[in-house]
Amino acid sequence: MPVQPATARAHPNIALIKYWGNRNQALRLPSNSSLSMNLSALTTITRVEFDANLQVDDIQINDRPAAPQAAQRVIEHLGRIRALAEFGLCARVASANNF
Repeated sequence: MPVQPATARAHPNIALIKYWGNRNQALRLPSNSSLSMNLSALTTITRVEFDANLQVDDIQINDRPAAPQAAQRVIEHLGRIRALAEFGLCARVASANNF
């Protein structure tokens, strides 16, 4: 059964007051409140397509091959997805940012 491509859009989130751990671990109560905002004019759009014709994962950011360290983080995450989905297809990941 073929895997359909997926596209996601996200906006940067700026933390004004950050989460600093829990005051009660059992109840997962935060030590302090957090406050953040999204920047709606700035966007990242990422498309993931698993392809039986690929021999290795292809990671592109803004129409260029991703830097090795960034590509490795994406490939590790794809590995977790493949393990959960129980299939071994390589993926083409294209991400574009306007900031």
